[in-house]
Amino acid sequence: MKRTVKLTGKERKEIAKDVLREMRSIEVSKNDAESIGTYRANKIAAFLNDIINTGNYELKNIEIREEI
Repeated sequence: MKRTVKLTGKERKEIAKDVLREMRSIEVSKNDAESIGTYRANKIAAFLNDIINTGNYELKNIEIREEI
């Protein structure tokens, strides 16, 4: 199943700001660079999955089309 979401430029900018805010809020203990990058990537992926899968993120004028 494929989902298509059409967003306006303003909505994409809003999501990008939220993702950057989430990235900045991630606290990482002193570790090597690779594990820090992996940890941050996993946290960002979880944040984006929450937006996409739970519907907790509110944006107007989003068209979602599901294809099977």
